[in-house]
Amino acid sequence: MENMSQVGLLILLVCNLLLAISVKSNTIAIECLDSDHEALIDFRNGLKDSHNRLSSWRSRNCCQWHGIYCDNITGAVVAIDLRNPHPVSFDSSTGKNQMWNLTGELRPSLMKLKSLRHLDLSFNSFKRISIPKFLGSLVNLQYLSLSNAGFATTFGKPFSLAVS
Repeated sequence: MENMSQVGLLILLVCNLLLAISVKSNTIAIECLDSDHEALIDFRNGLKDSHNRLSSWRSRNCCQWHGIYCDNITGAVVAIDLRNPHPVSFDSSTGKNQMWNLTGELRPSLMKLKSLRHLDLSFNSFKRISIPKFLGSLVNLQYLSLSNAGFATTFGKPFSLAVS
């Protein structure tokens, strides 16, 4: 009787394993929106990436790119997380991170990402450029981090984010 319950348990485990494998193999990768893909390509073209952190940004599906997160249903880009993964090398006297840093410019193509809620570019080296005013037009943005990213710290006109 005891052997029979062990056999039953083994059969149950094997069935669960087979079910899990079949569900996993039928999973469909979410494809990013064409408009979001184009916006991200333009955004990437404005960046200088000396350590190839954006090397995954070559495939067609931007939802599979490093630092890009998409809505699981619509495929719209909802987050860009390109913070420097090695902030320990930040030099506060120069405002620069010494490795893994992105530099360049932030392009207005980010405004085409209509579902963007999260943008993190912290601990990069944007060489004292001004914070782009168009960031205030990202109406769905809920989180913005430009901490220690080398942006100019003086503000001419007030900068604000629209919060809905």
